[in-house]
Amino acid sequence: LATGRKGPEGLRVNGQKFMVVRAQGEGSGCTVYGKKPGGGLCATATETAIVLGTYEDGKSNGVGACNIAVKTLGEYLRAKGV
Repeated sequence: LATGRKGPEGLRVNGQKFMVVRAQGEGSGCTVYGKKPGGGLCATATETAIVLGTYEDGKSNGVGACNIAVKTLGEYLRAKGV
């Protein structure tokens, strides 16, 4: 997450491989979006933590809710210096 660039091998979380579809920002403001068959993830970094959320395709509050929740929590933690 630190570089804000997509990795060529993708991203592994809990044994599942995600293709990085977008990465923005750098350092503690970096956010990464990943996709896998049937779902995806959004992850953002703070000074001391990584906030990660996953979603399943076809759910009523899928990708949009996941992205908003992760980014909002990340912004809150950064504002608190965490």
